[in-house]
Amino acid sequence: MAKIKQQNKAVDQSSDNRCVIYTRKSVEDDYRKEITSLEAQRINCEKYIESQAVKGWKIIEKLYEDYGKTGANIDRPGFQELLTDVRAGKIDRVVVYKLDRLTRSLRDFVNIIDGTFKEHDVSFVSATESFDTSTPTGKLILNILLIFAEFEREQTSLRVKDKIHVSRTNGVWTGGNIPIGYKSMERKLVVDEKFAQLMRFMFARFMELRSPEALAQEMNAKVLAEYSEEDRSTLGEFHRKRMYKLLSNPIYKGYIAHHGKHYKGQHDALVDEELWNQAQEILAGAGQAPKAALDLEFALKSRVRCQECDKAMVVCKTYKKTRKYAYYTCLNKHNGLHCKGLDINVNAELVHNLVTAEVRKILNEPESLGGLWEKLAADSSPTDAYEKLQNLDKAWDLLQPAEHNKILQEFVKTVWLSKNGLTIEFTPDGVGVEPQLLGTNKIVKIPGTFYNLKNKPQVFVPKDDDDGHNDPTLLKALIRAEVWRKEVLSGELSSYAEIAEKYKLDEQFVRKNFVFAFLSPKIKEAILFGKLSPAWNLLDFNGRRPPQNWAEQEAKFLE
Repeated sequence: MAKIKQQNKAVDQSSDNRCVIYTRKSVEDDYRKEITSLEAQRINCEKYIESQAVKGWKIIEKLYEDYGKTGANIDRPGFQELLTDVRAGKIDRVVVYKLDRLTRSLRDFVNIIDGTFKEHDVSFVSATESFDTSTPTGKLILNILLIFAEFEREQTSLRVKDKIHVSRTNGVWTGGNIPIGYKSMERKLVVDEKFAQLMRFMFARFMELRSPEALAQEMNAKVLAEYSEEDRSTLGEFHRKRMYKLLSNPIYKGYIAHHGKHYKGQHDALVDEELWNQAQEILAGAGQAPKAALDLEFALKSRVRCQECDKAMVVCKTYKKTRKYAYYTCLNKHNGLHCKGLDINVNAELVHNLVTAEVRKILNEPESLGGLWEKLAADSSPTDAYEKLQNLDKAWDLLQPAEHNKILQEFVKTVWLSKNGLTIEFTPDGVGVEPQLLGTNKIVKIPGTFYNLKNKPQVFVPKDDDDGHNDPTLLKALIRAEVWRKEVLSGELSSYAEIAEKYKLDEQFVRKNFVFAFLSPKIKEAILFGKLSPAWNLLDFNGRRPPQNWAEQEAKFLE
């Protein structure tokens, strides 16, 4: 029997039982009669550890103590040093005089014992309360504390939710992203006039345009022309999805949204409630923004052809993460043969948008509808006929995407794609009237070039039919700079170095190329449409930095 005891003792002593003592004394402890001094706590803990020497417990002489620190939180130098050594694997057991010396917060206690200590296999012992997490009794007590801690967390969560509910139903803004046009002062929304007038313009202009896409374009143009670079960075880029979000935010009519209901807010409205409600009616009629490549191929399927090969363009699909993309490719190329024209695939959504824009142009030009104008004028006055035709384009915004596609199918006969642009052949039998009423087929040519951009959607750069000539080098440089500019304004990128890293380019190259983003709109237009003098080349722009003033730029490059 004695031999067995000696063996057990040898095993206990050889195991890792490095013990440290943590002591804490707050100011309020001075008014209590119990033993609270740091020295007294340490003496009691040392005696307890010595009583466990048979189990191999050994004291590490390093001091971990906090004087004048409350136990309500764990923001204590001595305790943080203790946690650091625990994470470093220097400690096997932490001993305290009483549980409340570690912390008075149940939540902190559970997080420490069941979190940091458990993760690093460290036991916790109270010298005067028989609490040891390495024993079955200690583990039972810990589990009970965990149950109470979970109950406390759920109660806290319910209290927070109840507070938010009461606050919002009383019109109190409870935080989050600050809406454009407001600023936060003492946790309340206050009108920020610098951006408030932009939001008022947004609602007023939307009532005229009735199109989120068109509104987004105007908003971006207005911000670029009227606001500083810092303000542009704050506002970010506007797009269709963001227009829906901004226009449908009840904050702007002076209300707070909560669980699908609107409550009168304690902040000032930027627009009156009637105008806001009218905007919602237009948004509801316009429908949600269609997903990328949302069956766009079915609108123009069998109507798109390669002009040089006189072959059908086949619809193909590809997936990137959760998004679907559709594109057209020449049947010859699809079958592994040589295509005489386009040597790249053409984005289906891009073709769809170009054709749609031309259809809307026709709907917006009553005189181009020929026989339909005459029929309407015969049934009513010329003025009434003109107004009816004018409303055809506005009615487009009220239609669903499926109805747009149906009109395109009936209105468009053929779309010819080539390396020099596209040609659209319209058929006059697609607006619910006899073909002869609209006269002969109409053909529209759109000269331009399709460009593929790295990590970005394909773009179409138009050019005039006359003597204009695009410089491909300048054109690509301008497109690159515009893409980078948008990424910087949206906050996606913030420096030349980040641009260079994303596109695997030299930072010096990015710096030189970025000057195209600061050219005047007239110069950009001249580059796009081939109107810039052939005397100017790439070195004239990125080799010698152009003047910052737009008037000086135009005097140099356009005159």
